[in-house]
Amino acid sequence: MIRLKWFLQVLLSLGIKYAKVIHKECGLSIRSTYFDIVYCCLFRGVVNDQYYKYRLFEKSPEEKKTICDQLRKDNMQRCRWEKSAERERRFFVHYGKAFYDIGVLRFFRCHAYKKRYHAGEFFYVERNVEISRQHFLDGEISIGHDVLICKNSILDYSGELILEDHVSLSEGTVVYSHSHFNSLYNKMAGIKDKADPEPSRTVIKSGAWIGANCIIMPGVTIGEDAIIMSGCVITHDILPKSIVSPAPVEVRELRRKRRAHNEAKDKD
Repeated sequence: MIRLKWFLQVLLSLGIKYAKVIHKECGLSIRSTYFDIVYCCLFRGVVNDQYYKYRLFEKSPEEKKTICDQLRKDNMQRCRWEKSAERERRFFVHYGKAFYDIGVLRFFRCHAYKKRYHAGEFFYVERNVEISRQHFLDGEISIGHDVLICKNSILDYSGELILEDHVSLSEGTVVYSHSHFNSLYNKMAGIKDKADPEPSRTVIKSGAWIGANCIIMPGVTIGEDAIIMSGCVITHDILPKSIVSPAPVEVRELRRKRRAHNEAKDKD
């Protein structure tokens, strides 16, 4: 009942708004345009802004029917995605509680995550671990055996996310599988239109260990048995058995070498 009331309010307010805009642009009657918007919304599954965006008031009846049929399919798919995302959100809110850190209750949380995301055996998840999709993208996630995901981690599988066997993600790790590079390029180029987000394939291979508060950017492959130390932002592929540390550690090493070099000079 609440949703129906909200839908009618939106239909009335936005319908009148777009009817007035179309009247100013093309001189069409506000009343006839408004009723056409209402008809397309109620019987053809078109949202108000889509009516204006696709310029349906300028189309012939045949063209309008073809466009409306395609929009109806897209809108139905969008509604299914929203329902799935809502269930996912409720799942995260429920099992992300610290309540499930108590004793045997951890088993119920791990079993729930394993069942929902079809993970392998010995899958261990701590509290506040969010695994979700964004921007109406139908992504995929694959989780192997003996995988550990520590608290406050965020895994985005809007694209394709693969965690192979024996992977460990420390607390605060963020893993992305989609990007907005096209939108950023459009903004820099002065183009107002927003580009669609790009799904990508992010892979963390067997035996890799990710330190606390690391960020894995989309499209990255982390090799087998690689170690990513705390605070790293990974923007490119990492070779197997590599040890990656953030920039401050490198600076400290340089300082130590410089100090040793200066001390050797003083002795000479």
